[in-house]
Amino acid sequence: MKKVLSVFLCIAILSGCLLAFAGCGKDKNDKGAIVSAYYVGGLYNFDPAMAYTDDDAMKVMSLIYEPLFTMKENGKVKKALADSYKIVEDEEAGIYQMLITIKETYWSDGSLVTADDVAFAWKRILSPDFKSQAATLLYEVKNAVAVKNGEGLTIDDLGIISDGDLLTITFEGKIDYDAFLRNLTSVALSPLREAVVSLREESWAKRVASIVANGPFRVKTLNIETGEFTLERNQYYRREPGSTTRIDKYVNPYQIATQWQNAVSLDTTEQYLDSVYAKFVEGTIFYMGELPLSVRGQYKESAEVADLLSTKTLVFNMNESPVSETGLTVNTDLWSSVLVRQAMSLAIDRKAIANKLTFARPATGFVSYGVYEGTDEDKAFRDEGGALISTSANLDQAREYLQMAGVNPAEHRISVTYKDTVDDHAVYEIVKAAWESLGFTVNARCVSTQTQIYPGHMDDGLINTDVLQDSYMAGDFDVILIDYQMLSTDAFAALSSFSTKMNGNGINIALDPTSGTTKYTTNATYGGFSNADYDALIQSAFEQKNLDRRAAILHNAEKALLALMPVVPLVFNQNYYVVHKDFKKLEYSTYGYVVLTDAKLKDYEKYLPTEE
Repeated sequence: MKKVLSVFLCIAILSGCLLAFAGCGKDKNDKGAIVSAYYVGGLYNFDPAMAYTDDDAMKVMSLIYEPLFTMKENGKVKKALADSYKIVEDEEAGIYQMLITIKETYWSDGSLVTADDVAFAWKRILSPDFKSQAATLLYEVKNAVAVKNGEGLTIDDLGIISDGDLLTITFEGKIDYDAFLRNLTSVALSPLREAVVSLREESWAKRVASIVANGPFRVKTLNIETGEFTLERNQYYRREPGSTTRIDKYVNPYQIATQWQNAVSLDTTEQYLDSVYAKFVEGTIFYMGELPLSVRGQYKESAEVADLLSTKTLVFNMNESPVSETGLTVNTDLWSSVLVRQAMSLAIDRKAIANKLTFARPATGFVSYGVYEGTDEDKAFRDEGGALISTSANLDQAREYLQMAGVNPAEHRISVTYKDTVDDHAVYEIVKAAWESLGFTVNARCVSTQTQIYPGHMDDGLINTDVLQDSYMAGDFDVILIDYQMLSTDAFAALSSFSTKMNGNGINIALDPTSGTTKYTTNATYGGFSNADYDALIQSAFEQKNLDRRAAILHNAEKALLALMPVVPLVFNQNYYVVHKDFKKLEYSTYGYVVLTDAKLKDYEKYLPTEE
């Protein structure tokens, strides 16, 4: 027995020596791989509840914030921030609840994440004066719709209670709990620190110094002038301050370092992307989340591709009193005609757009792939709904519709607002050619960022803001091109955003100067669309708690939406990436976001920067 113990002791000592020698050869400042990448282009707002116009924003939010649950590619819900949950029902007392206990984890500044942080984020989304499509994900919560629409209840009447690590959610009645859990996988419902957000409501998500993350990565640097954007491992993710747990146990890469061009023009953006791609070919950049249009065809079969839950969409400004701070002519009279809106859609060749982008599908409806058919995660809502719009152009029918509407295209000038990315410019050029073939004059309003100092925040210096999203929310556009996010695998989340009462924009509270009374009016959709019949369909879908029956109603709602055509779906967006052969163990989530927590770069030490 002593001999056996001696053998084991020798092995243990030898192993320790080997580890010690290995440690001697390793730089003590080596924290892990620094992965040079082109992850996304310019990004300027890190508020997860506001990222609903830009795919790039959602890709990054999924790395720096962690919601209660997550979904892998197989569609199965897994616990993320949540440690456990249970359902409590008492039919006689009318009690229907979900109790969620969260894991012990910490914000990137070392503060403990609590259930209060989740409750604050959700109550913020459901506040009547906060505009966010994400509100639709929480409408099953008791009093959520009434609070959002200012119907005599306050935020304290919501069925959301937090206590330490316990979050108690009360519902109006019995619901499909599995469907609600799927909603809770949306990064838009991630927790937020009240002390951080409330201090600088307008600017906290645009300043690196005030962005705290509870996900695997944090924003280390964001320099608009140099185009430097770095994500760094959140050392407190699942680790308490002072922990002796191996620092890379939960997050392997140390940094994801991206450079992008702060473009003077789209030409310089394209040139810069070409130069970045050249570095990828050389082997000095290990991840490309965007490729020059000219080379995408080469990677059509070899790139890793996943459907994003978003649709690249044109939105018409149908607001009765549009406000344009940029002096745009807004064609509200033109867009008020269903025939005109249908004509504009018919003129566009969606196949041509998808072919130009390579990694996209021609839109056959509004709801994208990745959204489920009822409770069946193996069936796509899109496949069951079929093709509701043509993927090919029909110019003859478009001209016929314009003639029926009494419209002379030569008399109208249309302005299209879009973000200054290679993809969106390519889409704009195809849309422009289509509409000009009908006789319209089409102008580009290509927007990037705007630097400003927020009132009372002089010490923050200049802060960059996303002009595209600001224009969309303010109604400062004629036609605008956005990535319309589904936010959930339930089609209700996307389609309800076009209803008058349940769009997530809450209410407008204003003092009537004549009567001196406070007026509460429901905020319209950003494009100003409102239709009583469509509202009735969405209300009916909400009241139907059987998800398979609800799906049938939502299919009718989508048909109604595209018959009215307040928006023009163009393509279903896809996420793609190509990587260096030594960069491995990347995954996709159900939402089409890349998961980098386990990613590994082989022999990363030789790529670490050396000190001068």
